[in-house]
Amino acid sequence: MLYEPSVDTFFLEKANGKEEFNLVSEGIRKLSLLWLLVKNDALKKGSVLFGDESEANMNPAVIPVIAKLIMILNLNGVQIL
Repeated sequence: MLYEPSVDTFFLEKANGKEEFNLVSEGIRKLSLLWLLVKNDALKKGSVLFGDESEANMNPAVIPVIAKLIMILNLNGVQIL
């Protein structure tokens, strides 16, 4: 889970504590930001999501899940570029 204890520092909550957001892997950061956008209802019908090399730095086992999520967002009216 991603939470914001202060205005300028983000942490990822993990089973063994929390880790500063800029210290986790790029792939986890991408997933966390996408999760945050979905959770906060920022990706609505008519929204545009830009992604440059979305699969870069991702665990290959997670790529099908992300592809499915992107397809679901697109079917719900989010334009993906």
